[in-house]
Amino acid sequence: MKNEDIEMEKKVFGEKIAGIQYKDRIGVYGIALNKEGKVGTIKKIDKYFLPGGGLEMNEDYEQCLKRELLEETGYEVDIKGYIGEAILYHQTRTKKYLRGIGHFYIIDLLNLTNKKIEEDHELVWLDPEECIKLLLLEYHGWAVRQALTIISRGIF
Repeated sequence: MKNEDIEMEKKVFGEKIAGIQYKDRIGVYGIALNKEGKVGTIKKIDKYFLPGGGLEMNEDYEQCLKRELLEETGYEVDIKGYIGEAILYHQTRTKKYLRGIGHFYIIDLLNLTNKKIEEDHELVWLDPEECIKLLLLEYHGWAVRQALTIISRGIF
């Protein structure tokens, strides 16, 4: 599936402040559930995120997701389907204004490799409600809820 073939479902979070110049940051993230129904979540020190990250030049969304998951977790992934796009207006701890443009997918983790390079990223499995509560970025929680709804309907 190519980026341009994706039918967008957009949701906006945060407050866009008039007169502020926001820097766009495109990210691609995956939601994986294990057999117990827990959500694969990245713990970095005391912060929680969905696995995934920033789109690099000449990458499509799926290439980005596969690369990021490999770097953060060491797992190869199977991309089951696209959830949607969400936008988050926010200010970083370093006082930069960002417009996060997140693309979210339902994924399965496949083979564990030795290609993990981000040692400060720990894959933890959390109950969905606990995951949503702990996720730092509001649009990540939205994506988890969307994924659970889609999965419960048997779509993926």
